[in-house]
Amino acid sequence: MGAFSSICVGLFGAYAFTAAYALILWARDRRARLPLLVAAHAVSAAALALSLLWISRASTVGAMQMAVTVRVWTIVATGLSVTAMLALASRQPMAPWLGGLGAYMAALLAWRHYSAPFAADVVGVQRVVSLGEWVWAPVRAPGLAYLGMLGLLALVAAFALLSATRLWKSDRFAGVLLGITALAGLLLAPRLSLIQAGLMTSQLIVLVLQLAIVLLGVVLLAREHESRARTALAAERLYRGMFDQSYQFLGVLDLEGRVLDANRTSLASVGLTVAEVRGQRFEDTAWWQGSADRFRLREALADAAAGVARRFEASYISGAGPRLIDFSVRPLRNASGTVIRLIPEARDITEERAAQEAHRKADLQLQQSQKLEAVGQLAGGIAHDFNNLLTVIHGFAGLLAATPEARARGMELEQIQAASERAMSLTRQLLTFSRHAVTDDQVLDINALVQRAEPLLGRMLGADVALTVSLGSDAPRTKADPAQLERVLINLVANARDAMTDGGRLRIITGRLDPATAPERLRSLPGAAMLTVSDTGHGMSPDVVARLFEPFFTTKGPGRGTGLGLAVVDRVVKQAGGLVDVVSAPGAGTTFTIALPAVTGTEDASEGTLASPGQARTSPTADAPGGETVLVVDDEPPVRHLAAAVLLQRGYRVLEAGDPSQALEVARAHGAPIDLLLADVVMPGGSARTIAEGLASQSPPPRVLDMSGYPADEVVRRGVATGTSSFLQKPFTPDRLAQLVRSLLDAPPTDAD
Repeated sequence: MGAFSSICVGLFGAYAFTAAYALILWARDRRARLPLLVAAHAVSAAALALSLLWISRASTVGAMQMAVTVRVWTIVATGLSVTAMLALASRQPMAPWLGGLGAYMAALLAWRHYSAPFAADVVGVQRVVSLGEWVWAPVRAPGLAYLGMLGLLALVAAFALLSATRLWKSDRFAGVLLGITALAGLLLAPRLSLIQAGLMTSQLIVLVLQLAIVLLGVVLLAREHESRARTALAAERLYRGMFDQSYQFLGVLDLEGRVLDANRTSLASVGLTVAEVRGQRFEDTAWWQGSADRFRLREALADAAAGVARRFEASYISGAGPRLIDFSVRPLRNASGTVIRLIPEARDITEERAAQEAHRKADLQLQQSQKLEAVGQLAGGIAHDFNNLLTVIHGFAGLLAATPEARARGMELEQIQAASERAMSLTRQLLTFSRHAVTDDQVLDINALVQRAEPLLGRMLGADVALTVSLGSDAPRTKADPAQLERVLINLVANARDAMTDGGRLRIITGRLDPATAPERLRSLPGAAMLTVSDTGHGMSPDVVARLFEPFFTTKGPGRGTGLGLAVVDRVVKQAGGLVDVVSAPGAGTTFTIALPAVTGTEDASEGTLASPGQARTSPTADAPGGETVLVVDDEPPVRHLAAAVLLQRGYRVLEAGDPSQALEVARAHGAPIDLLLADVVMPGGSARTIAEGLASQSPPPRVLDMSGYPADEVVRRGVATGTSSFLQKPFTPDRLAQLVRSLLDAPPTDAD
C-alpha cells in the first residue's frame, strides 16, 4: 500500500474513531446535540475518504463512474453535516442555512436527473502517479457539473468563515482554526470541485480540511465537556452547601434503608461523621437507638421504597437529650419514574412545641383573666343588692336570736346566721379576687390573730380532727389587712379539713422565719413573720400542686368547692408582700407556709396595731349606753329598718328616711340637733354628702357614718374613704354597726365639727 492509499485509510480511521467517541458522549446525554452532529460529520468525512480510495482503485469507466457518483453524495452529506455542526457551535439559526443548502442540493439533483452529461460525465480512466504510488484517475467530460460542485464548496466555505467570526468572540482558538480552514476551502474550491487525472493528489486536501473540521468538533466537544463539568461541579457544591447548611436533618438511603449520605446538621446532632453512619441501616443509627418510634420508621421506609411518602412526629436521642422531630421519608425517582433512593428529612420541633405549649398556657391564662374580669364585673354589679340582702338576713337573725322568745329555735337561727356568714365570706372572696376589694392594712400581731380565730377554727374542724396551735414568742409583727389575713387562715383550715375525710391532726405554727431551715422559696424574706398550717390528709400530686392557686381549680366534687379559696390565699399574701410555699405528696399530708414581711420599729410605733391577748382595748365597746339622736337614711327599707332596730335596742333615738330629700325634711321636722348621720353612699337623688351639706348649718354638725353595699373601689371612686371608722361596709353585723356608731360619737371633736 502506497502513501496515497495509506493517507486515505489513516484518515478514515481517525474519522471513525472520532465518530465513535462523539456517539459515546451523545449516549450519556441524549439531550446534547453537538456530539451527535460531530459524529454525523465524522461519518460523512470517513465516507469521503473511502470514496477517494475507491476512485484510486477503479480501473474501468463503469467502476470509476460509480465511485465518482458516491463521492459527489459524500461531499453533499459532508456539506450538510458541517453546516449543521457549525451553526450549533456558533449559535446561529440552523434552519435557514440548512434550508438554503437543501434547496441548492435539490437543484443539483434535478439537474442530474435531466442532464445526461452530469449523470455520466466519466469518459475514461487514466493511471497516474500520486505521492509515489500508481493510482487510477477519472477522465471527465467538461460541463456544468463542475460549476455545481464548485458552488456547493463555496457556500460551505463561506458559511464556515461566517461561523468563524462569531465563534471567535467566545472561543479564540476554535475561531482561528475554523477561519483558516474556511479560507483554505474558499481558495482551493476551484481545484477541489473537479476530479481529473493529475488532480488526484489535490483531492487529499479535501480530506485534510475535513480533518481540521473534525478536530474543531473535538475541541468544541472538549470545551463543552469542560463547561458541563464546571457546571456540574458548581451544582454539586451548591447542592452540598444547601444539603449541609440546611437547618433540617437530611439524608440519602438506598432502597434497603442503608445510609448513603447525611448532612452536617443531622450528624452534628449525634456527634458523628458521615463515614461512621454510611452503610448502616437507618433504624440502627444513633438517631433511632432508644427511640420508641423505630417500628413506625421501619414501616415508613418500606412504604417509601414502594413509592409512598410517609410523615409523622417522632422522638430521638441527641447529645442534649430527647428531642422531638417532624420526620418524613419520601421516594426519589429517576426520569422513568422508578424509585432509586429514599430521602429521609426531619425538623427539630422541640422548641416549637414548647413555644406552642407556652402559647397555649398563655391563652389559658388570658381566658382565665377574662373569666376573672367577667366574675369581677358580675360581682361588682350584684354586690350592692346582694350585700343589702345579706345584711338584712344576718342582722335580723342576730336580733331575733337575742330575744328570749327565740331560745327554743336557737339551732335554726344559728344555721341561718352560719349560712349568711358563708354567703358574706363568698361575696368578699369574689370581690377580693376580682380586685374590687380595697385592703385596710394595719400593723398586727399574727399570734393575736391566730388566737382570736382559734375557737372558730375548732368548730370548723369538728371532733375527729385534733387541732394543735403553737405560737412562737419570736413571731414579729407584720402589716396586712387583718380581715383578709383571717380569711386566709380560715381558707387554709377549710382546705385541710376537706383533705382529712377520716379525721387527722391539724397543726398551726407561728414564729420568725429562719433562712437556714425555711423552704427555699421563702428565703428571700429572712426574719419574716411565718404562719404554717400542716395537716395529715391525703396529700396532693405534683400536677395538682402546680395548679393549686389557679382560680376556679378544685379537686373537690361538684357543689363542694368554688376553686377560689386558695386563689384568694395567694392573692392576699402577695398583696401584703409575702410568699406562700406548699409541700405535699400523696398520702403524706400537706403543709402551707406563709411568710409576711416583718415591720420595722418605726412602722410598729406609728401604726395602730391589733391588740394581743390580755391587752386593754382603748376603743369604746358596742354595748356602751346610747341616748344620742341618729338619722338613718337608706333607700332599701329592710336595711334601714335593721339599722334602726339595732340602734333602738342600744338606746339611741332613731329617725328614718328613704332618700336625701326626705332626710332633710325629717331633720327639719325633728327640730333638735342630730348627733350622727348614718346614710348610704349611693341613693336616688343624692348621697350621704348631700344630706351632710344640708345639715351643715347645725351646730355642731352631725358626725357622718357612710355605709354601702357597693365594692370598695366603687365607693372610693365616689370620694369616700374605706377601711376607716367612718365607713360601714355592707353586709354588716349588728355589733359592728353599734361599735362604729359608738366610736364616732365618743371621738373627740375635730376642726370639721
